[in-house]
Amino acid sequence: MTIQNKTVSFTQMKDGTKEEYELLHELEKPYLAMTADRVMDELRRHGETTLEGYKITRLQHGLQSATRAEEDGVVRWEVSWVIEHHGIFQMLYYAHHYGWDKDARDRYRDHPCFDTCAKFCERWDQSSFDPDYPTKPLEYFEPMVREVFSRKAYDPAVIQDGVSIGL
Repeated sequence: MTIQNKTVSFTQMKDGTKEEYELLHELEKPYLAMTADRVMDELRRHGETTLEGYKITRLQHGLQSATRAEEDGVVRWEVSWVIEHHGIFQMLYYAHHYGWDKDARDRYRDHPCFDTCAKFCERWDQSSFDPDYPTKPLEYFEPMVREVFSRKAYDPAVIQDGVSIGL
């Protein structure tokens, strides 16, 4: 490890020392503190990109989904699992047009977040392509984004193995 240049000597993670990982932990703090800024910047860029074939931008779609969810009283949901899997859950609405399995999501039926993802897709995501829907602006959701990314990663008060808080 070179403290002067602030680099580690290992080329494989398994070879790192405790001191090297402590250095990396310290060096990553400023970058991690900017996560919410990077997410907000990416969301703003989504406002510049129209969903090809749709009447709205990617940002408008996300904001409509969030607006609808909040109006339904949702405070939070298992965001990462829902985002990761909602594509396969959405196939329920269109897969048959391509000859695909519209019930492909059923392979996740026993997952604690299954019902949350199904509800997200049905109530808010699949219906959020309306250019006339009264949608709250990104600035409205910014404090919520910042709150989520200010939490301690893997905080046991927030993330509990096998537990779904639902909607």
